[in-house]
Amino acid sequence: MEVSAFFVFALIASVTPGQSNVLLTTVDAQAGILRGMPALIGTAMGTGLILFVAGFGLGATILEHQMIRLCCALWV
Repeated sequence: MEVSAFFVFALIASVTPGQSNVLLTTVDAQAGILRGMPALIGTAMGTGLILFVAGFGLGATILEHQMIRLCCALWV
């Protein structure tokens, strides 16, 4: 059951554009490819940073401590 759910998610995620793709398409269409490069680099670095932080267990730390979870909820 879990494997089939993963495949359904992977299929849907691979055929729908995410917010990063929409942002980059809009920036490139309005400003051109060279002026859109900072957006591309920022998107790639931001995604990499999120994956790096998640890989080191920041999500588990946030869920474990009630005060941190409250601060994160108020910030968002």
